[in-house]
Amino acid sequence: MKRKKFAAVIIIALCTLWLVACFQEDSIQVAMVVSTKEGNFFQELVEGAQIGAEEMDHSLEVYYSNNRSDLEYEHIEELIEDQVDVIIINPVNSDAVYPAVQLANNAGIPVITVDRASTGGEVVSHITSDNVSGGRQAATYIIEQLGNQGEYGELMGLQGTSAAKQRGQGFNDVMIDDSQMTLTATLVADFDRVKGYEATKQLLEVQPDLKAIFAHNDEMALGAIQAMKEADLSLLIVGFDGIDEALKALAEGDLAATIAQQPKQMGSLAFITAIQHVKGQEVDKLIMVDVKLISQ
Repeated sequence: MKRKKFAAVIIIALCTLWLVACFQEDSIQVAMVVSTKEGNFFQELVEGAQIGAEEMDHSLEVYYSNNRSDLEYEHIEELIEDQVDVIIINPVNSDAVYPAVQLANNAGIPVITVDRASTGGEVVSHITSDNVSGGRQAATYIIEQLGNQGEYGELMGLQGTSAAKQRGQGFNDVMIDDSQMTLTATLVADFDRVKGYEATKQLLEVQPDLKAIFAHNDEMALGAIQAMKEADLSLLIVGFDGIDEALKALAEGDLAATIAQQPKQMGSLAFITAIQHVKGQEVDKLIMVDVKLISQ
């Protein structure tokens, strides 16, 4: 009888070890390095990745770079030391992230980029909104709403980011080819609400006849709205992202339109793509997520 009990204990122990080994073998360590935790867009981006992790039952660790490329690089160094299986990067700057991507490449760790691309290094897949299309939609809307007449300004995002380049490209392509309107100024406001406010305030002081502003994200657009109200003026302001505060401003009549992204879907797709690649499945080099214009 004792022998039978002893044998049963051995079998249970072996089964437990086997299950642990299987779990360890199947568990994939995914790390996500995000440019900043400020702003609804980036919060939803991370939330989407976390949802993907829960659904696929794999681990996800999230690190924030606080809009500092040097801190981003340090995170990648640490993740290489930790020997994670795959790294998802939402770059601070498309140009500056290249050394970090190259570092991961040299260590044999695959890299997925999301929202903002890397201009160098080997990236398995890039998940992004169709920013060029969004910029075009913003331009078309402004032209239609203002009868293709008047002066307009542009608030640019963080220089060196693919999002700012592509949104500006799509917007300006249409404004140059199809518009008779006059560009008053293009000001860099770094995707930041306070900087968007300050830039718009300065612009309105010298250009009170301005009719429209296209901001490369909703944070800058919300700053522009504040400056507009303080100047007691009425402008057609178009943002980009579709965050909750922008939709509220839209409902209140302060924001004319926003180009809505789908950050949760982007985050989820980034995680799923990372797992698929590690498991040896073929993934698309570029995954585009649709955007749509939401107006009053």
